[in-house]
Amino acid sequence: MPQSRGYCGGRLLGVTPRAVRAPNGAATRRKGHSPRPTDSYGQRPRSRKLTTTDSVGVTPSLVIPHNAEPGARVNTHEFEDATPPEILYRALEPYAPPAGAAACATHNPARFDTPRRQDLAFWGEPLDPAVDYPAAREICLACPLLAACRKYADDSREEQHFLAGMTAAELVSRRTKRTEIAKRRRQVQELHALGASTTVIADILGRDPSLIRGDLRSFAQQDQAAM
Repeated sequence: MPQSRGYCGGRLLGVTPRAVRAPNGAATRRKGHSPRPTDSYGQRPRSRKLTTTDSVGVTPSLVIPHNAEPGARVNTHEFEDATPPEILYRALEPYAPPAGAAACATHNPARFDTPRRQDLAFWGEPLDPAVDYPAAREICLACPLLAACRKYADDSREEQHFLAGMTAAELVSRRTKRTEIAKRRRQVQELHALGASTTVIADILGRDPSLIRGDLRSFAQQDQAAM
């Protein structure tokens, strides 16, 4: 079952960022990361804020452990520990599902014999894909939010669930380089606004730091042009 779910017109959607705890508390740590350090009582170290300079000349307010020397490099675990899970989650999933009365939000007994079977189909875990996916597609095609849901699926690059009348495989096949770049830039912008350094952003997103520096330079140039 999906560990973290967002809402599409009132229906639960599973969205699981790779680097954070989801708002419901489910752990979703990235592969290869060790558990966060705690003291002898199982508590995480307290933090304080220190302003430093980023590699592209920007001076975000970074969160550094209280026992760190001034100017110490902030690592990903420290940043994740100091950032509220809900805020970090939204930074990594910056596109919100459409709001409104979605057809999939309520059980359709004409298509599914039980609410759970309908939920499983939309979660991408159908009991019988040959039967349940066509039934779910019929629900989507009659939904007033279909167009908005399809745009959300493209922008968010959803890859786990049945959404906008499409299976996870069909959603992935629709992906374009444009939406990949757009989402990455939104993530970079949101994480940088939270005070993450270039290195931390690159680590969280699994990208080369030079790519992140390029995004940040672009943002700085846009800000200067707007002044």
